[in-house]
Amino acid sequence: MGFKLGVMPVLGGRGAADPGVTAAFVRRIEELGCESVWAVEHLVVPDTYRSGYPYDPSGRMGLGPADDIPDPLEWLTFAAAHSSRLVLGRPC
Repeated sequence: MGFKLGVMPVLGGRGAADPGVTAAFVRRIEELGCESVWAVEHLVVPDTYRSGYPYDPSGRMGLGPADDIPDPLEWLTFAAAHSSRLVLGRPC
């Protein structure tokens, strides 16, 4: 039985949509033997929201409206162009 590892990078913050960073990241995880790369599903983050974010004690997301969040389908398309075998995914 083999071990398959998928990676979902932090796709927010300064430089997250930088093509050079993305290309280097995808090539590196492929070199390391990762099976897949995933993209976050958020396109935008609202300035304010009432519901609590369940994955942080503050109830707030780590991403903000000023973060550089690339479109997940565009990011995965670009990632595919720099990979020869990685499986691509996006959480539903």
